[in-house]
Amino acid sequence: MKKICIFFSALLLFLSWMLTSCENVDLSSEMEKQNVKVTTRAAMSFSKDDFPISIYALDASGKKVAEQTLNDGDQTLNLKLSPGSYRIVARNTTALGYADVTVATKALSVIITMVQQNASISMRLSGLPDEVKGVGVTVSPLYTTLELNGELSGLGAKSFELEKVGDMWTTSEVMVYPSTGSTTTFTLTITSDKEQKSYSYVYGKPLERNIPYNFVGNYQGGDDAFDVTGLIYLEDWGEEEIVEFEFGPNVEGTQEINCDHLVVTENLYLSLMEWTDIVSANNEGNPRQAKEIAAEYNEGGMTGWRMPTAEEAKELKNLYGGSNLASLNESLQALGGTPLSDIDEKGEKVRYLCDDGLKTFSFADNTTVSNAGAKSTYRLRLVRSK
Repeated sequence: MKKICIFFSALLLFLSWMLTSCENVDLSSEMEKQNVKVTTRAAMSFSKDDFPISIYALDASGKKVAEQTLNDGDQTLNLKLSPGSYRIVARNTTALGYADVTVATKALSVIITMVQQNASISMRLSGLPDEVKGVGVTVSPLYTTLELNGELSGLGAKSFELEKVGDMWTTSEVMVYPSTGSTTTFTLTITSDKEQKSYSYVYGKPLERNIPYNFVGNYQGGDDAFDVTGLIYLEDWGEEEIVEFEFGPNVEGTQEINCDHLVVTENLYLSLMEWTDIVSANNEGNPRQAKEIAAEYNEGGMTGWRMPTAEEAKELKNLYGGSNLASLNESLQALGGTPLSDIDEKGEKVRYLCDDGLKTFSFADNTTVSNAGAKSTYRLRLVRSK
């Protein structure tokens, strides 16, 4: 994976920080507002997928005081900053880097090395029967949000489909945020004309940022089990690590997933999974976060999930709000799902996104559907029309 370098220049001083060892630099004191010239270069040639790159200047309190966007590698921008201490952040959808600087009387030039914050997954399966029509993979639990300070937050999953190429079921590189816990669960859903089966396997390690994972599997048809070898390439960091595991109905430690879906109204299914710390469609930085999660979600081979409309949210609240939520949670847990919440551990009312992420609703008493905030985070529960 390539590392992208962002250069900030203003004539005289050249400084360089890696993301993992950031330093402070004092460039003297007392100056008028400085015009900081911004240009870009890369350790490798930029591709169009690397852009846009957002450049932020955060003051000592963490407040964003300047922001610009680089749309290509030849573009030159200018940040105008008053004297003071700042964190200059460069990020795109998968990589982030920063440098802490003090703006003063002398001109400033800074290199920021952006480092991949995602892990990547590639997968190839061979030996599957000809009657198999589809293969889906869900990886969980994963972080969902990359904060400006480089920290990861949120809880969710990543789902993707394999494509049949010749006798192989395969996918190219899929980018995911790292695992939230010490283990990672892979759920493989096999669909044929006759049936659909899902199996889960717990990988005993978390997926880590900036590591490509290449899983190569072989279907053993005799016992309806899969023998999968995982090749983990630690790019420039050490020797190759190989993980081998089996999963299927006859493999100890493998769980077959109940593919029943929870029906909550005459026309709606409710997802078994829940996501936390999701921003609304009113958020300037990532307005499509919830929609992208919905588009990628696969539950037992079923796709087409979305946020509830405002009217559907009202119906869900009326049916299951307050004391009625306990019975719905019993049904969710019976299917292996995450229970819904009305009040969190801080005693605050929990709100879920609806209406394409523009509004929110709650299962707590004395609540209504209301507009979502631009800076707040919410929970996400998806629905699907029957």
